Amino acid sequence: MPAKAGVDMAADGGIKLSQHRNILGLKDSGGNPAKIGEVVRQAKAGFQVLAGSAGFLYPALCTGAVGGVLALASIAPQQSCNILSFFKQSKHDEARELLPRGGETMIPIRVLLMILALVIALPTATWAQGGPPPVPSSAPPSKDRPMKRELPPEAKALLEKHQGEMRALREKCMEEMKALRQKHREERHSLMQKLRQERGLPRPAPEKKTP
Repeated sequence: MPAKAGVDMAADGGIKLSQHRNILGLKDSGGNPAKIGEVVRQAKAGFQVLAGSAGFLYPALCTGAVGGVLALASIAPQQSCNILSFFKQSKHDEARELLPRGGETMIPIRVLLMILALVIALPTATWAQGGPPPVPSSAPPSKDRPMKRELPPEAKALLEKHQGEMRALREKCMEEMKALRQKHREERHSLMQKLRQERGLPRPAPEKKTP
């Protein structure tokens, strides 16, 4: 991931990789559809390129990518699949209509994951000024002897400043995810009923509620 590693492999690298007999394709997370198109045009026949983000899935498909590996698909699988399906059916207007919705959904989810990582990692972090790692203690932790791990003043001030904003963002994301799960549950239930009717299968017995 160039955004994390700070290094973006040039198109020549992907073209050379395509010549290796054990490499069938690659996922490009750089977000440059022009580079993806260059790799597709000059790579070995049958070499497949996948987009690494929903943000540039449609442009990547237009330049020759065959699909994508998307974090957004974890919470919006149907919408992600619809982009590819509409593109294959040459319904480009319908595919483009899904792109802003995907981008708007992805932003709060990504921020929420970063916030959750901070909330989990920061309270348990040991702040030191370098040096050799400490020797593990053989004594088990005790409630009478609390761990002395505190955030630095800068981190405390940052968390206090954005605490309200983080809480509101988290609640908004949770509501969106809850609505998506409910929608997918209803779609799955409707599909199962339709399949049972088509195949003449009996309805499942209702679950007994435990007191």
